[in-house]
Amino acid sequence: MDTSVPPSAPAPAHDAGRRRRRHAVRPLAVAVAATLFLTVAGTPAEGAPASTTDVVRIPSATDTADTTGDRQLRADLSAFLPEATAALVEVRTDADVRKAAVGRADLRTGAPARADGRFRIGSVTKSFVAAVVLQLVGEGRIALDAPIERYLPEQRVPRGDRITVRQLLNHTSGLHDYADFDLSDPVDLRDWIVRDRWIEHSPRDLLDRGFAGEPYGEPGETVHYSSTDYVLAGLLIEKSTGHSYPDEIRRRILRPLGLRDTSLPGRTTDIAGPHARGYAPLFGRVYDVTAENMSWGWAAGDIVSTTADVNRFHAALFGGRLLRPAEQRELTSRATTTDGTLAGGLGVGVATLSCTTLWGHDGGVPGYETLMVGSVDGRTRLALSYNPFGDAEGLPNLARNTKSLLEHTFCPTS
Repeated sequence: MDTSVPPSAPAPAHDAGRRRRRHAVRPLAVAVAATLFLTVAGTPAEGAPASTTDVVRIPSATDTADTTGDRQLRADLSAFLPEATAALVEVRTDADVRKAAVGRADLRTGAPARADGRFRIGSVTKSFVAAVVLQLVGEGRIALDAPIERYLPEQRVPRGDRITVRQLLNHTSGLHDYADFDLSDPVDLRDWIVRDRWIEHSPRDLLDRGFAGEPYGEPGETVHYSSTDYVLAGLLIEKSTGHSYPDEIRRRILRPLGLRDTSLPGRTTDIAGPHARGYAPLFGRVYDVTAENMSWGWAAGDIVSTTADVNRFHAALFGGRLLRPAEQRELTSRATTTDGTLAGGLGVGVATLSCTTLWGHDGGVPGYETLMVGSVDGRTRLALSYNPFGDAEGLPNLARNTKSLLEHTFCPTS
C-alpha cells in the first residue's frame, strides 16, 4: 500500500483558498460547524506514519445497522450516509433507551459501526470542564465574577484584570480563539495529516497562539466562541486544586457517575476499545486520521466517550447531581452583552426546535462530530456521533439531517 502523500496537487475549484471559521458561538444542533483542524509550531512525534485506505466503499443506507430503536430513529440516522461513513445515536429518557448505529466503522475491513463505539467528543469537553469550575465555585475556591488574573497571574492574560471567570465560561472574554480556522486548503491538510497531528503541545503553546491573535472585543462586549477560554479554565482547575485537569475530571465526574467508557487520552494518540475510524479524503486518496495527539485540544476538546456516557453526563449535569442549587442556576444563566447578543450558559448552549428548547453542546475534531442535547431537567437527552466524509458541500445535508433527527425525537407530533 502506498502510504505517502503527494508533494503537491492542484486544489479543486470549489476548495481554492482557506475558509475562516465564523467568529461566533458554534451553532448548537441546527447547523454543522467546520471541523476544527489546528497547525501550531512544535516537534513532531518520531515515527508517526500517515496511513491511507486503498479501497473506499462508502456505506449506503441499507448497510447493516446495530439498533434497538424504532423505525423513525433508524431512518433518521441512515440519512447521514453517505456524507458520513458511520453514525451513532442514543436517545434516553427516564422510561427507556433507544439506540442505533449505521455505516462502517472501518472502510478497510468493512466492519459495521457499533452503537457502543467510542469517539472523540471535541468541544463537548467544555461542558465537563465548566461543571468542575462550577463545583469549585460552590466550594468557595473560585468566584465567578472575579478577574482571571486573581487566580492565574503567571499566565499574563491580556486584560486579565477585567476578564472574569464567568466570561471565560460563556465566551464573552474577547480572547482570540487559538483554533479559529480549519484546513480547507489541500496542501495545508496534507501537512496536518503527515506531520502536524502528531505534534505535542503544552497549554502555554495554545495560549501563546490565542493571545497573539486580534481580540474580538472588550470583555463582556460580544459573544465569540473561543477555545482559548477553556485552556484557561483547565489551568484554573489545576491552580485551584493542585491536581491535573484530567485527574479532577476523573475524580469529580467520571468515577462518581460510572462513566467507564470515557477517557482523557493525554499523549495517547489512538482510541481504545471499539470505535468508528475517522477519515479525510485528499488528492484522490482517503486517509485514516483516527489517531492524533489531542494535546492541541486539551481542556477545550480532548475527551473520548460513548453516546451512553455522554447521555449519563447530561442527565447528571442538568438533573442536579453534579452541582449545588446556586451553581445549577448559574449553569443556564444567560448574559446580555453590550452589543445586545444573548450569551449561552456556562459551558452549555441552547438549541430551539419547533416545540421546545434544548440545552447541551456540540463538538468537532478531525474525523468526528458530536452532539449532546436534552431537556433542561435532564430527563430526556440525545447523544449523536458521526464521522463526516467529504468536503464542505456535504455539510448542509448533515445539518438538515441533524435538525430532522432532533425534531422527530423531541417534537414527534409537531
